[in-house]
Amino acid sequence: MNTRCYDTDLNDDAWAWIAPAEAQSRSPEAFEHWLAELEIPVLRALVRKHDLAPVKRTQKWREPEKFAKLIADQIRARMQRGAAFLTTGSITNL
Repeated sequence: MNTRCYDTDLNDDAWAWIAPAEAQSRSPEAFEHWLAELEIPVLRALVRKHDLAPVKRTQKWREPEKFAKLIADQIRARMQRGAAFLTTGSITNL
């Protein structure tokens, strides 16, 4: 199933920038499901772009669900670590 909603050619690196915004706009379960519907090259680009795992760890993976779980867990962990440094109102100053 192709989840791309654009007629233009978005390369895999372009999709790598979309995922973090999606993580904030969806519930954790919905985000992981959304990721599992993406194509393997896009998921590989996400892992590579955001340095979520060593390349050799995911090199032989062929199941989107494995990538989805890894990406969702890593992004969620990074968001939680970063949230510890934010104070009330600091988001509006960005």
